[in-house]
Amino acid sequence: MESPVYNNGVIVKVTNTHDPYVFRSGLDIDYTKYNGIEVKMKVEGAAQLAEVYYFTADKGSFNAEQRLSFQVKNDGKFHTYVLDLAGAGEYKANLKGIRFDIGSAVGDVITIEYVKAIQTSTRVVPFKLDKTFHTYPDKLHQEFRVIATSEASNIQNIGFEAAFEKKNVAKIQYRDKNGVGTDISKMDSESVEYIAFDIKKAGVIGFIIPPDGSTKSVVVTEEGSKYVLRQYANLSKNTFKRMDEESFGNRLYTDTSHSFDGIDKAAYLERNPLNDINILDSNANARFVQYDHLRGAYRFTMDGSNFNKAYYREPDKHYTATIKIKSDGNDRDFYIWMNTDAGGLECAGILDDTKTLIPIPMQVCKNFKGEIEEPFYDPIDPAYGDTFFPLRLNANEEAEFTLLNLYQNWGNYPLKQLSSIQFHISYYHLSTGVTESNCIAPYFVYGKDGWTLPDFRGASGIMWDSQPQFNSVGRLYFLSYQKDTKIGSEYTGSYIRSAGQTYVDMDYSYISDCGSYKYTLRHVEFPQLDENRTYYSLSLEFLKNLTIDNVREDFTIFAFDGRFTYFKQTGYLDKDNNPKVERVDTLAPGTRILTLGKEKPYFSYFDLHNGESVMNFGFILKNSNITIGGKKFNGNFAFRDSFDGSLNTGAITLDLGKTTFKKGDMIQMDFILLPYGSHHDKHDDNVRMVREDSALNPLKMEAITGSVVQDAFLPRIKCENNMAEFRITGGRNNNVVRIDGFTNIKKPRIYELVDGEYVPYEYSVHEYDGYSVHFNMDGTYSFSFVFEMESPFSERVFKIEN
Repeated sequence: MESPVYNNGVIVKVTNTHDPYVFRSGLDIDYTKYNGIEVKMKVEGAAQLAEVYYFTADKGSFNAEQRLSFQVKNDGKFHTYVLDLAGAGEYKANLKGIRFDIGSAVGDVITIEYVKAIQTSTRVVPFKLDKTFHTYPDKLHQEFRVIATSEASNIQNIGFEAAFEKKNVAKIQYRDKNGVGTDISKMDSESVEYIAFDIKKAGVIGFIIPPDGSTKSVVVTEEGSKYVLRQYANLSKNTFKRMDEESFGNRLYTDTSHSFDGIDKAAYLERNPLNDINILDSNANARFVQYDHLRGAYRFTMDGSNFNKAYYREPDKHYTATIKIKSDGNDRDFYIWMNTDAGGLECAGILDDTKTLIPIPMQVCKNFKGEIEEPFYDPIDPAYGDTFFPLRLNANEEAEFTLLNLYQNWGNYPLKQLSSIQFHISYYHLSTGVTESNCIAPYFVYGKDGWTLPDFRGASGIMWDSQPQFNSVGRLYFLSYQKDTKIGSEYTGSYIRSAGQTYVDMDYSYISDCGSYKYTLRHVEFPQLDENRTYYSLSLEFLKNLTIDNVREDFTIFAFDGRFTYFKQTGYLDKDNNPKVERVDTLAPGTRILTLGKEKPYFSYFDLHNGESVMNFGFILKNSNITIGGKKFNGNFAFRDSFDGSLNTGAITLDLGKTTFKKGDMIQMDFILLPYGSHHDKHDDNVRMVREDSALNPLKMEAITGSVVQDAFLPRIKCENNMAEFRITGGRNNNVVRIDGFTNIKKPRIYELVDGEYVPYEYSVHEYDGYSVHFNMDGTYSFSFVFEMESPFSERVFKIEN
């Protein structure tokens, strides 16, 4: 793509900007003499993680098994890194090739001074360790895996260790076969049920040992100034072959009481699970397996579906299991885990014994087989679809419920859901039915690259032949500014209002690395079929004064690039509020800053170059409310349009020069992100259409009975005496309305005004589906359901009661 450039002793040649990496093959390095590599390099930009791929003579080429990762410093200074290839577990023949994958964000620069083979003096332990936290709202389990990287023999012990300074420990208590004790010298190591430490000025921290046979013994010793706890795994062998493994774990208990009563009770309940559990009915071969002590949940299994089967052959089928559980003489809070081998599981619901939908939050987790994100720890990478939810039973209470595992439709419309998906980083997954619509990576994709929406798919593209999915658009970023270096943000948490079945509504929040501002992004989706209108709200507050020398150039509210291709045309609303389309000058890379009009401004990129696997993109601003220096900002937004010779980058900022944002200043924006179309499209008509139905003529609600609840995107009303009437205008395609304030959860009766009369609104396929029920913190309930708007000039009137 460009000729080599020599500067300051470094030769630079760009050959391709997609998934940048550098490699060297044709090597023949004796593995018996050299067991590692040393690399000296500097990193500038956002990159924090490096991946090294290598291959040996017995493998023949780069592969997913021979790789390791390490942290890099992105301070622009040279650092030396020593990498132990032998410790990676696949190094038994001469080294033939090595490859570095470092960084992916625009502007990342990696300079390598040298790479050389070395012999390290490190004594390699022939095991890798894996620690998993199984987290619940009220408890935490930790599971330890040890996996052999090569053959090993005469292994005596494998275990977990924790140490506490004696001066911080007020007292200790344990329970073993002899009962409760406090003298650690008398603790029976092979029958420990729990061991707990009362930490001064903090509370109790303890370890509940599972009775599943995975633990051999637990000991506590005094070693110098510390108490040291060691939990030893009950090894099934002392000779290991490569990839043999052992697992053990504990429940990590904490409270602030300085009393051991809490852990004593929790340990009893944890080690004595319920057993009066029965499957009453199922259309999916459901069965109860056991209480999983390491994971901390009651495990069930059932059959599942897949994308094509659910989309084409059985869109209305729900996989069901009716379960009855009876408590013992104790009040219990516990968790159900329905485990399937179906990676296409999207959503779930639960019915009570009257087959009424109840508002218990359901967490769905899934994995697609074959992506092998962790080639050593998870080389088989099996598909799974898991559903988790909590239950509370009083002493001797009995509960009967029906679990619904959902794939495609919920009533007369596709479901909309938020779940998690296995990736190399924490990852939310959203879909319309089984068709993926979005993924959110709140910790970003590769280190601090800022890439937040990595699988953002439109509904107006070309559906794949292989499965009901669409292409993904490029990379999307939020909030950063430039001051010597790029200042990004740290994720601080999420809040999920609705994970399905009718709509998704969640917040995820950040604080800037400099501590100058914090912000929350709200993400809303409806089960739309013509376009994937992804509704966003930004709420930013400045925590202290921040001066930016040139806001137009250095402050980014939102940015987008095509990742591995470029667009030949761009569109935007000019400062006179006229829609414009212009060709990108691909022969003259550079940046221009365009003042946008105030009447719902937008920008778009389309007309793809080699973009058969990508989509076009549009950004549409609906509303904004900004204060700068304590005063309302009435200026314009600006579109920063860049082309670097291989990628377009479009960014939204404020049309300002040097500006001081003062403590308490706010930036609030509502906008729509739109992936659309395909490489065939030479226009941005889709963006203009969505601007019409979501910004110029958006959904609006008028209350007839009840009171409107203001919301940026979701039509919402509070009922009166368990009844509401309302008129909705604007919008297009499938949308959702939420009605608050009901005092019971029985299925609502919904009517639509047709020719002057209310007639039943048909929204269900099964008696229980087609709507969602939500619990509110004031003790009331809300219902939501899907409706379709033919055009932004349509009108519909509904009544709901129960």
